[in-house]
This record gives sequence, C-alpha cells and structure tokens, in this order.
Amino acid sequence: FRSEGRATFRPFSDESSAKNVSISGFYSYGWYANDRPRNVAIVMGSYEEPHVVATGQYLQATDNPFVAADIERKGMSFFGEVRQGVTGWAGIGRIDFFDPNGANKNDSQRRYVMGGAHWSQWGVGRLGLVITLEQLFRAVNSEKIESRLLVQTHVQF
Repeated sequence: FRSEGRATFRPFSDESSAKNVSISGFYSYGWYANDRPRNVAIVMGSYEEPHVVATGQYLQATDNPFVAADIERKGMSFFGEVRQGVTGWAGIGRIDFFDPNGANKNDSQRRYVMGGAHWSQWGVGRLGLVITLEQLFRAVNSEKIESRLLVQTHVQF
C-alpha cells in the first residue's frame, strides 16, 4: 500500500517583487510489508528569475526495505545558479547535509558541488553542458570520502 500527495503554491501575488517564489511539499506514505514502513516527506522553497535560481530542500524519511529496524533519514540541500539568462553561461553551487541513518552518529555526510554550465536554445527546448566538481565528506571528522569531476548534458523541453 502506498499513498502520495504533492502541492505547490506561490505565496506572493504577481505584482509583488517576490512573485517568483514557490513552495512545494511532497509526502509518500506506505509500506514495503506490514511491519516495514516507507514514508517520505520533502519540503522545498525556490526562487527563479532569468539571472538567479535558488532552492532549499528538507527531507525526512522512515524506511525499512530489508532490515529488522526502521531507519530514520534526514537531509537538507541548498542550490544556487547565477547566469547570463535562460541561455548563455552560468555558475552553479550546491551543498547537501545528509544523515542516512539517525541511529548511527558517524554516518552523516556533507556534499559540496561547484561548477559551470552553458545553455543554448535548441528548437523549442534548451541544451545544457554542465561541468561540476563534487566532493563528499564525513560530517563527524571532515574526512573526504569521494571526489569526482562530472561532465553532463541536459536537454530541457
């Protein structure tokens, strides 16, 4: 059994200088089996205009796909993009804080993402080339777990 819901609204009028703010919420309530819950709640706020995009998200989940105990997960993510416009060059950055298991005090992580992008008009959509450096650290001692350089293409239509 699973039930899901999502809502998005813009709290400010079209005449307001904050008209580009959106707030979204998502909730999934369900079960893998009778004694194994699967519940996820996400809240996101975003602001978008031609030269700036900013988002913040919060996640909380209770999950039990394979184990005998419920796992409590929590996380926050912040993303920003400064750009020439809907096409052209852009700089991007993101930071994530994630605790994959609330019972384990040593597994929390921080992820930093920084990079750039170029967006081109492509028919009725856009084509993006995005290059980022991602670094993942343990929150408890700042030990670097992973570094990777990503080159990606994005198609938006």
